Amino acid sequence: MSFEEAFQAARGFHARGELDKAIDSYARALERAPLNAQAWYFKALAEQQSGRLDSALDSARRGIAAGGDLAAFLLFEGDLLHDRGELDAAEERFARAAAARPRWVPALMALGRVRLDRARFDDAHAAFAAAVEADPAHARAWNNLGVALERLARLDEAAEAFAKSVALDPGYALANLNLQLDQKLEMRIAISTGVALTGDIGSPRRREFTVLGDVVNTASRIEDEIAKPGEIVISGSTYERVKGQVRVRRLESRTLRGRTAASDFYAVEG
Repeated sequence: MSFEEAFQAARGFHARGELDKAIDSYARALERAPLNAQAWYFKALAEQQSGRLDSALDSARRGIAAGGDLAAFLLFEGDLLHDRGELDAAEERFARAAAARPRWVPALMALGRVRLDRARFDDAHAAFAAAVEADPAHARAWNNLGVALERLARLDEAAEAFAKSVALDPGYALANLNLQLDQKLEMRIAISTGVALTGDIGSPRRREFTVLGDVVNTASRIEDEIAKPGEIVISGSTYERVKGQVRVRRLESRTLRGRTAASDFYAVEG
C-alpha cells in the first residue's frame, strides 16, 4: 500500500470517528513517508481525540521536526500541554506560535486563555486585546476580552466587550450569558407601616406563611408605582416613625392605584 492509499484510508476512518483504525493507518502511511508533516498532524489530532495525550504530543513534535507549519504545530502542542495541566510549557508554545505568525488570532486566543488559567489577568487582557485588534469581527475574541476585563474589575468595559461579541454573533450563547450576568442587579424596595394579618393560610394539604392587609397592598403599590431601581421608598406612615433617624428625600405626592387621595412618599438616602 502506498503512502497516498494509507493516508486516504486513515482520513476516511478519521472522518467516521474510527480513531483506532485511523491512528493505525496514519502510522502505516508514515512508515512510507516519515517526513510528511501533514500526516503527523492528523495522527496527533486523532490521538488527542482518543485521549492519548502523550502519543499526540510525541506526534506533534515529530511534525515540527519534519518541517511542518511551525506556528500551527506549536499551537497544537500547546493545546496538548494545556490539557495536561502543564501551563508554563503551554504558554511558552503559544507565545512562540504567536511570534512565528504575528497577529494570528488562534495563537493570541490560546495565549490569553492559558494566562487566564494562571490568574495573570493583565497579560491575558493584552493577548485578547491583540486578538480583537487583529480581527475586530471575531466574536469569541471580544467575549474573552470581556472575561479578562471582568477579572480586572473593569466592569463597564467588560459589558461593552460582551455586547460587542453578541452584536457580532447573536447566537453565541456564552457571550449572551456573560452579558446577562454582567448586568447590575438593582432592586426596588418599598416599606409601609401599619396593621397586618400574618400566619399560615391554606388547606391541610398546602399551607404557606403570608401577610394580608391594606398596609401590605400599599407597600406593593409603592414598589410597583413609585420606587425606581436601586431605591428604597417609604410611606408617610413609616416616615412618621423613623424621621430623625434616617436621611430621606421627599418625593412628589401621588395617588396610588385603587386610592382616592394622594399620599406622601420618601426615598431613603442614608
